Amino acid sequence: MYIINTTFVVDRKVIIAWYKYIKNTYIKALAEAGFSDIKILEILSLENNNTPSFAIQCAHKDLQFLQHWHSNTQINTLIQQEFGAENVLYFTTIMKQL
Repeated sequence: MYIINTTFVVDRKVIIAWYKYIKNTYIKALAEAGFSDIKILEILSLENNNTPSFAIQCAHKDLQFLQHWHSNTQINTLIQQEFGAENVLYFTTIMKQL
């Protein structure tokens, strides 16, 4: 099984709207694409300078599908367009469950 993890750093001034978007649009898109075990996690770290950070993780059995989806889906870019690149930063990591 393969895991895709996208970490978001979200400015407090857009956090409520961002979270609603994630719950109503992003998670729905992941489920419709065939991902499973979808999770929204808050990152608890003393190093984030009090800026809220979140990880969205989901799983898929097919690495090629996951890589294709990651390369061709613009959903993270759409989030930055919706809320402003200065308000929402992100990075994505693809992992293999051992």
